[in-house]
Amino acid sequence: MHGGNGKVVYIDAEGTFHPDRIVSIAERFGMDAGAICDNIIYACVYTYEHQYNFLLGLAAKMSEAPFRLLIVDSVIALFWVDFSRRGELAER
Repeated sequence: MHGGNGKVVYIDAEGTFHPDRIVSIAERFGMDAGAICDNIIYACVYTYEHQYNFLLGLAAKMSEAPFRLLIVDSVIALFWVDFSRRGELAER
């Protein structure tokens, strides 16, 4: 409300993002849910490499538009999945 003009990036490594929750919050505060959702860039990433490459591409995009928030849920989850079984997580 007044001051949050800008885009949000939500990187989802766990599949837990629910846009309907954003809609209900927006409606609670009398805000335009469609406009709010239009300002959210959502990406579901599946491997640590996918997450890394997405962040590299995002860095350039963030310099072109007014982004206000970057959420990574969860930044370590994909590293845990890819490296914990190999005993390489501490190294990474």
